[in-house]
Amino acid sequence: MKSLKPLLLATLMLWTYVGYGQIDKIKKASHSHSSSSGKSSSGDNGRSGNNSAFALWAFWQAGKGMILWQMYQLNQKDTIPSIISLEVMPQVGIQPPDNYWLLPRIRGNWGLFSMDFRYNFLMEDDALEGKIKSLGTFDWQIVQLNFVNTRPVTVRAGFGTMIENFGDHNAYFEWTLGGDLRLKEGKLGGGLEYRATESHFGIMPRREINARVEYQLFQWHRLKGYGTLGGIFQRYYSDINVWGMQTGFIFRLQ
Repeated sequence: MKSLKPLLLATLMLWTYVGYGQIDKIKKASHSHSSSSGKSSSGDNGRSGNNSAFALWAFWQAGKGMILWQMYQLNQKDTIPSIISLEVMPQVGIQPPDNYWLLPRIRGNWGLFSMDFRYNFLMEDDALEGKIKSLGTFDWQIVQLNFVNTRPVTVRAGFGTMIENFGDHNAYFEWTLGGDLRLKEGKLGGGLEYRATESHFGIMPRREINARVEYQLFQWHRLKGYGTLGGIFQRYYSDINVWGMQTGFIFRLQ
């Protein structure tokens, strides 16, 4: 047993060391990508400005179809309360032993459409330098389509932008795919979501998957409160992994 103590101590020290420096690595990767992007040629951005009659007709038909779909969904409000709702989601996370998240989020749902905004704030307690390092991103899903919207299940896909709130404040296109599950008259549920951030230069600034379960704690008129527990995994610039547990609350007005 005594012979194992040095090995266990060395393993613990190595694990702790690996946890350090993730924020610095992300910032360096962001700056490197920004610099290389600035040096890249803009290429041929010419676009054909020709809009055919068929394209206009197809656009018009798609617009009419979405209007009818939206009207149909809104008419289900009495049987599917979540169709029109506002969700406020204060969430926190931890990756032992040194990384922490703040993940405040708000989402509005209106029939076929949703809009989602989140601030992803990552902190690292760097004992080697004796200070706390941090970085943040603004994650705005400008439009999401709830293409499955039933009482127990919602499935959505959307697009928007991720803006790095550090360094050169790079902005990237981001799309999402996810859904929510509601059981036992909405008292028990959960959610699963995938996020992918894209760059014009073949770099993947971030990939993310997060999941949660939720349990109703209270209901006051149209407001419901839930406690949540889940996990989150983020991969920055195809190289730096950050993962952890997340917990918090969801306040849903519907």
